[in-house]
Amino acid sequence: MGRATTAQQMSDLPIIPGRGLNTFSAIKARQEYLKNLGHPLPNVSSSSLSLADIRSNIESFVGSVEVPLGIVGPLLFNKKNGEQEQAYTLAGTLEGALVASMNRGAKALSRSGGFRASVKHQKMVRAPLFFFRRKREALLFKGWVAQHFSAIKKITRQHSNHADLQSIQPVLVSDTVHLRFVYRTGDAAGQNMTTTCTWHAMLWIAEHFEKSTGAPILRYIIEGNGSSDKKVSAYSITEGRGIHVTATCSLNEAVIHKVLRTSSEEIIRCYQPSLALSKIDGMVGYNINVANAIAAIFLATGQDMASVHESAVGIFHLEKNGQGLQLSLTLPSLVVGTVGGGTHLPRQQEALHVMGCKGSGKVERFAKLIAGFALALEVSTYAAIVSGEFAKAHEKLGRNKPVNWLTRKELTPTFLAKALQAKFASQQIQSIEPLPGGMLDNGVITNLTSRVSKKLIGFIPLRIRFLHNKKIVSQRAVIKSKALDMEVVKGLHLMAASIDTSLSDLLNRYKQHLEYALCHKKEILLYEHLDQHGFDCTPAYFGKYINEKREIYLFAQELLDLDKLEHINSQKEPEKWTPQHIEATIGAMTEVHRHFENEALRQLLKDVPAFKPWNAAPLYKKLVAIMLEEEERTEQKERLRRLKTCIDQLKADHAQLKVPPTIIHHDCNPRNIAIRKNGQPCIYDWELAVVDVPHRDIVELLSFVLPENFSEKKLLRYLRFHYSLYPAPPAWEEWRSAYVYALKVYLVTRVSFYEVAGVLDRYAFSERILNNAFRMLEILERGFL
Repeated sequence: MGRATTAQQMSDLPIIPGRGLNTFSAIKARQEYLKNLGHPLPNVSSSSLSLADIRSNIESFVGSVEVPLGIVGPLLFNKKNGEQEQAYTLAGTLEGALVASMNRGAKALSRSGGFRASVKHQKMVRAPLFFFRRKREALLFKGWVAQHFSAIKKITRQHSNHADLQSIQPVLVSDTVHLRFVYRTGDAAGQNMTTTCTWHAMLWIAEHFEKSTGAPILRYIIEGNGSSDKKVSAYSITEGRGIHVTATCSLNEAVIHKVLRTSSEEIIRCYQPSLALSKIDGMVGYNINVANAIAAIFLATGQDMASVHESAVGIFHLEKNGQGLQLSLTLPSLVVGTVGGGTHLPRQQEALHVMGCKGSGKVERFAKLIAGFALALEVSTYAAIVSGEFAKAHEKLGRNKPVNWLTRKELTPTFLAKALQAKFASQQIQSIEPLPGGMLDNGVITNLTSRVSKKLIGFIPLRIRFLHNKKIVSQRAVIKSKALDMEVVKGLHLMAASIDTSLSDLLNRYKQHLEYALCHKKEILLYEHLDQHGFDCTPAYFGKYINEKREIYLFAQELLDLDKLEHINSQKEPEKWTPQHIEATIGAMTEVHRHFENEALRQLLKDVPAFKPWNAAPLYKKLVAIMLEEEERTEQKERLRRLKTCIDQLKADHAQLKVPPTIIHHDCNPRNIAIRKNGQPCIYDWELAVVDVPHRDIVELLSFVLPENFSEKKLLRYLRFHYSLYPAPPAWEEWRSAYVYALKVYLVTRVSFYEVAGVLDRYAFSERILNNAFRMLEILERGFL
C-alpha cells in the first residue's frame, strides 16, 4: 500500500505556471515547465489556433493535436418540401475504413432514392437537487413549484435569449426533491445556458419558497444527476434530451446486391437473432456502430465530444418490403448545436458550412443529416458483417513475425548515402536533406499497401549536395521504399473484400500467378540492369539499399523536374500526346523489349517471371463477372460476355504465337510515363514487369493515348510503326495475332481490375481505356490490317 500524503507534502506539490491564463508568456512558461520535466512538445506546441478564438474554450493551453478529416457524400437527402439535395459531411477519425464505409452506405442510400428524416423534439434538461428536513416539506415544495411555474420561467428568460423553459418535472426521493428543468435551446446544444438560467431560478425559488411557506430549504445544488448529462439513461431515451430525430430509407434489392454485395434475405436472417440477443443482454437501444459516425461528425463540427456517449444511443430497425428493405435509425438524445461551444472556431465553421448547417436556424437540418449519415454507416457496416467482408478485411494473410522495420528517424545522411553508391561512389557527398513537402504522391499499389502496413513505404524526395570538379553541385533525388509483394496482396485483399468476399479469396489463392509476385525485387533489378546497359528511357538511377532480414528494399533515382517536362501523369489527358510522343515511347519500349529477347539476359533477372494468366483463370472470370453485374448497357454486356468466354482459350492462343517473349513493363501507360522537353520519354514504376509478348505494352499505351473513336487508319499507323522497328519480324499476320492476344490479356487482367476497383472509387480514365481496348480488338479481329 502507498503511504499517506502529509499536509507538508501537499504544500510542496509543484504548481504549473500561468495559473490557467492563456497569454503568450503563460503558454510559453507551461511548455518550458513540461520540457524541464522531460516532456517537450515540439509538435503539440506548433498550433495554428488563435488565442482569441479559444479564450472561452480551454484553460492552461499548451498546444493542439490534429485529426484528419475525410469527405463523405454525396448522400441524397429528401427534404420536407419535396426537394432533393446531395448532402456532404466532413468526418474526423483515425480509424481506417470508416470514411470509406460511410461513403459506401451513402452510395447505397442515394441509389435507392435517398433518405428522409424527421425531428420529434429538441430539449435540454438541468436537474437541481433540494434538501429538506422531512418528507412533508418536500411535498409542500413540490406543489409550490408547480403553482409558481410562470414566475420561475420569467426568471430564466432574464438570463438567456435562447433558453425557453417548457416544464419543470419534480421527482420526490424521500426528503429531497429533484427538479427537472426542461428547456428548448434554439440552435445551441444548451448545456451552459440552461445551467445559468437554472441557477438563477434556484436562487429565486429558495428565497420566495421560504418567505411564503416558512419551510426552510436545508441545501440545494445545481445538479443531482437527474438530467443524465453525458450519460445514457432510460429517461433520456423515453422523455428526450437533445434532439430526437429519425432517419428512414428504402433499399432496393438491386442496390443491396450491387453496392452492398449481399441480399435482403441474408440481412434479415442475421438481424432477427441479433436483435433477440440484444434484448436478452439488456442492450440500450440496438445499433451496429452509430458512435463511429456521431464521433466523426462531432469532431469535425465542434460539438461536445463528451456527449458522444448519450448521443450515440441508436435504435436501428429494418424489415423486408416488396422492393428490398425498409430501414430506420432513431437517435432519441442527440445533443448538438450549430452555435455555441466549439462551433465558432474557423475550421469547425467550415465543416458546418459543408453541411449547410452554419449559424442560426440550422440545428434541425444538422440533426437530420447526422442521422442520415449515421444510417448510411449502419447499412454499410451491417452488410459487411453479413456478407463476410468485415471479417475478410481483418483477416491475417501470411506470417506475422515481428520485424525491425525501417523508420523515418533512420533516414540520416549516413544511411541514405548507402543507397546512392551507384551514382555517387566516387563523389564526396557534402549533405543530404529532405525536400519540403515530405513524401510525394504515391501510386495505386503503394496507397493500397499503406492501409495494411505501418512500414515506411513510398517516395521520399531529397536534395543531395556533392563535390564535382572541385565545385559543390546540387542534385534532386527521390528514395522509393518498397513494400513486400505479400503486403501488396494484403492491400488488394482489403480492397477486394469491400467489393466481393469471394474475390478477396481468389486474389489470395492465386497470388503467386499475379504480376505482383516479387514486385519488391523486380523494380530494383530492372533499374539497375537498364542503367548498367546504358538505357536513358528511365529516370537516372542512383543506387539501392537492401536488407532482407529487416525487409528493407529501397532505391534512389532522379527526381523529375516538372519545369523540364512536357507532361506527366497525363492519363486523363490523351490530347497532350502528340504522334511524336507516342512513337518516341513505342521506340523506347521496343529498345528495352529487343534487349530482353536475349534469354541469357532474362536469366540474369530470374525474379521477373513469365506471365501466365490462365493459371489464375477463376480470378479473372470473377473480375469479368463483376463487370457484367455492374454493366447496364446491352452492347457492352455482350462485349463482356465474349471476353469472359475467351479466358479459357488464352493458354492455347499463347501456344500459337510466333513472337519471341521478352521482359515487358506491364503497366505501360501515362501514369508511369513522362515526356521530357526534348521529346524523350521517361518510363518509371517497373514493379509489375513480367515476361510476355512486347505487344502487351504497346496496346496498353495506345488504349490510354488514343482519342475515343479513333480511326482505323490512326491505329494502323502506330502498329505498323511498331512492326517496322524489328529488323526481321515474323509475318504480319502472326504479328497481328500477338496484338489480339495481348488485348485480350490486357482487358481480362488489367482493365478488369480498374473497372472492378471503380465499384469503390471510379478511375476517371477507366471507361475510356475499356472502350479503346475493345475497339482495337474488334478492328484487329476483323483482320483488315
